Amino acid sequence: MASWRDTLNIDVTTYKSDAGNQLKGFLENLVRRTGPQYLFDGTQELIVSANELVANSEHTLSLLVYAGLNPDVVHLGPTFESVLGSKTVNQKYTPDPSTFFQGSNLVLPKNSALDSQFKSFEHWTSVNEVKHISLWLLAALRSLYGVDLPSALEVTIPLPGEARPGRLDVVAKWADQLVCFEAKTSIADAIKDRRFEEQVPKYRKQIVETCHELGLSGIISSVLLCPGGSESELKCVDGEIRASPVGQKLLEVCSKYGIKFITANAVWQMVASKLAVENSHYELMTAIAKLKNSPNLLGLTSAGFVLANSTVEKWTN
Repeated sequence: MASWRDTLNIDVTTYKSDAGNQLKGFLENLVRRTGPQYLFDGTQELIVSANELVANSEHTLSLLVYAGLNPDVVHLGPTFESVLGSKTVNQKYTPDPSTFFQGSNLVLPKNSALDSQFKSFEHWTSVNEVKHISLWLLAALRSLYGVDLPSALEVTIPLPGEARPGRLDVVAKWADQLVCFEAKTSIADAIKDRRFEEQVPKYRKQIVETCHELGLSGIISSVLLCPGGSESELKCVDGEIRASPVGQKLLEVCSKYGIKFITANAVWQMVASKLAVENSHYELMTAIAKLKNSPNLLGLTSAGFVLANSTVEKWTN
């Protein structure tokens, strides 16, 4: 069995900066330092006793990227809890992966792995942008594409017309695709802040310029908004988005500035489907490409693709 330290922590790499542009260091793999970060601040998903990993069978929901990052140590139970021990097969999972992205928002199982201050996974992602949603998203990307996926947190990048550089919250490179996420603790917080509507277009421009400067014009780059928290602001009912005023404002801003979004719950479903359904899962890079190439699509929630006319398109896997 792997060391419990290797299971509970992930290595996060910081890259060298060139004139305030750390993205250059990332793309050229100029490492400054690498160090472990505890994956789930505020959780008791897996605990250590007498220097050994132990698990509580009531710890459900899983914050399931543990299983994706440690496939030889951690597996899934029927309610997506992290289980230490031999792998089980032909499980029936709750929620049922066949319902993912099929017109209904994800109803998450109870999660007693979280500290008492957090009521749910959605509450957990809505509280701390850096220690919760950004680090969880980085780990989820590695669960989907392997632990060696080039990825980083808080990558600085110049912003055209700004004295201070910006910061790409989560960055990952898969083949010729460079994916950057602007993490927000919730849809409401994103709209309250509103900086993303100016930042994301500037990020897109500077990323293209950086890739061109490095002779990497073949890189396909995307910058997406990734809100944590509840999807209640964009609730899907009978194939239509019944948006709250805040949710409607998000759709309007995204439409106006050409910004695409993927919710944390949608990413949760992608990881869950990969681990639960052999040879059949929803592919993140496919979703990003579809959003990028479809002007009428604004984003992806656990219910499916959100269109500009507030209808929802199911994701056929």
